[in-house]
Amino acid sequence: MSALQPALVLGDINLIRPLGMVGVPVTLATPDPETSGARSRYCRRVLPFPNPEDLDGTVEALMAVPWPEGAQPALFYQRDHGLRVLSRSREILGQRYRFLLPPVELVEDLLDKARFLTLALRLGLPIPRTEIVAPNAGAERLVAEWDIFPCVIKPAVHSERWMSIPLPGSAMWAQKAIRVERREDLLRLWPVLKGHGSELIFQECIDGGEDRIVSFHAYVRPGGECVAWFTGRKIRTFPRSMGTSTYVEVTADPRVRDAGFEIVERLNFHGVLKIDFKEDPRDGRLHLLEINPRFNLWHYPAAAAGVNLPALVYQDLYSLEWSLSTQVRPGMRWLWLDGDFRAFREARRAGEISVGAWLRSLCARSVYEPFAWNDPMPLAAALWKRVRPKIPRWARPSQSAPTRGGSAPN
Repeated sequence: MSALQPALVLGDINLIRPLGMVGVPVTLATPDPETSGARSRYCRRVLPFPNPEDLDGTVEALMAVPWPEGAQPALFYQRDHGLRVLSRSREILGQRYRFLLPPVELVEDLLDKARFLTLALRLGLPIPRTEIVAPNAGAERLVAEWDIFPCVIKPAVHSERWMSIPLPGSAMWAQKAIRVERREDLLRLWPVLKGHGSELIFQECIDGGEDRIVSFHAYVRPGGECVAWFTGRKIRTFPRSMGTSTYVEVTADPRVRDAGFEIVERLNFHGVLKIDFKEDPRDGRLHLLEINPRFNLWHYPAAAAGVNLPALVYQDLYSLEWSLSTQVRPGMRWLWLDGDFRAFREARRAGEISVGAWLRSLCARSVYEPFAWNDPMPLAAALWKRVRPKIPRWARPSQSAPTRGGSAPN
């Protein structure tokens, strides 16, 4: 295993661990050197990197990373920004790194929700009723005519600016999407939303909680061969509506699998992807929500459940002959305990769960973020990051993120 080529990760602990589980030496590139993944036993080196929204700066930093002579590092991406950087600069980065990507136009179609809507309509994909609202003179008319409630509003292109929008009458900020129950709520929100300054997606909201969201995950080689797949379901999110996953379960649902493969075939897709569906409680129909062609948090519990998609990709990048499993063992869960405790408190206030029911739900085979028995330091780092600001400055020991084997320029 010591002769394996390094992998540079634009991501977090959920991508670091699946690669580390098969012995790949990981270098983490991050704008936050105190992130818990920097303390993982699998992380050999930590490089301070620009914010990934700085596309040009990220490309320059990637090309400037010092590697040993003869190294041909792999590059793995976990966020939209990292995928966008890599896809748009694939020719120049391909001179230095090995990576797996879908075609450039398909990446743009899937990252931009307005372009995705056009693609979905052309291919007849099963999306909910949707409208694009552009920041122009016609926006006010489209908003006035919109009559589907409840609905979901989200940006065509995800950005940090969107996440910082304060919601009127609330102490919360915008999440990945905003649920709007009534016309009056839309009219109250609109003055804030139109200030976002870019295209917005208005979409029919399918009834049911986040636990009705299921997903299909696969690695497909160029030419259409599916190397491995699994499915998943959300258990809890925070906030409980349109929130971030806090507790999920790896499954092997044949209905979700078939729906996923049909979309892969229509897209003529190759690469790694996650397809999110929401099951309609009225008729059981699976509505397509989004397609993400990148690595994600699900790949950690799936690796623990027998299907390690990052390792399978790495194997192909270097034409290795590993005997890796491609059959998932359903039932493995992933738990972000800090976030899930907040999800529990919110659900308990709404009368949806008791303390006992929450504790019982945690009694399942699970992997955790950031804790692992064989990789305990990320939890220690996360706790220290939380406690450190409360300690008087004079009493704090100095701390720096581990940098092993060299560093990269800022």
